[in-house]
Amino acid sequence: MVALGDGGVIEVEALGTAPVPLALHSAAESASEGTIPLREQIEALERRVIARTLAAVSGNQSEAARRLGLNRGTLIERVRKYGLGDGAANSSV
Repeated sequence: MVALGDGGVIEVEALGTAPVPLALHSAAESASEGTIPLREQIEALERRVIARTLAAVSGNQSEAARRLGLNRGTLIERVRKYGLGDGAANSSV
């Protein structure tokens, strides 16, 4: 993301569009379904990010780990945890 501004303070308008709040559920959905534990929300987000990153690098685990700021072993553990592959397939050194 690039912010363009000519002053010392960067206002939201310099970012081009207003930030969109991240919401997993609306207040009404949360009230009717109960609260989703934070751990489950974080794991769901982590799973999506890892899956998207692996897709973006055509399954190259070394590159995905680099982009995610993880070591390859940690990425493989999480791939297995989330059922995103066998943890060994598509491994590139």
